Amino acid sequence: MSLERVKRSYNIKFKRQVISRVDEIGIDASIKGTKVPHRAMQGWLVTTRTLIEYMKSHQHTWLVEYLQTQKSEDSG
Repeated sequence: MSLERVKRSYNIKFKRQVISRVDEIGIDASIKGTKVPHRAMQGWLVTTRTLIEYMKSHQHTWLVEYLQTQKSEDSG
């Protein structure tokens, strides 16, 4: 007899709330409070941090150029 894993699906809003709670109260307390599996929560955290680092390194140049363009268009 084998135990089958239960597939769960979480929406983005819930994931963002859980991730923000991890920053406030820690991962262990968040797991107990939400009953999200540790492996899933760890994956969300890694993905979030990776995305933030990507945005900082790759989008920064684009954002600076865009803001400069907006300033020059606004000034006339």
